[in-house]
Amino acid sequence: MNLTDTLASYVRTGVPIIVGSLIAIFVKRFPGVGDWLDQGEVSAWLTPLTIAVYYAAVRSAEKRWPNIGWLLGLAKQPGYADAPAPPAQPAPEG
Repeated sequence: MNLTDTLASYVRTGVPIIVGSLIAIFVKRFPGVGDWLDQGEVSAWLTPLTIAVYYAAVRSAEKRWPNIGWLLGLAKQPGYADAPAPPAQPAPEG
């Protein structure tokens, strides 16, 4: 993986974290929601859940509409080189 792909992977990881966290903060501040969620619950499960749902939704939509990848910060997916095959093991004797 080259430097451009590495940076693209960082951006496409960081943007969903930021967006998902902002959505969770917005949900927490929505009238009525703050009454049944304390800050610890937002940190413990709402924020990670929001990040995961956001990322999965955008990646799923990106398969059909490639330009929607901009919602992850970049429309271009990073490239990953195939790992070299492991060396062949000699056949066991027996």
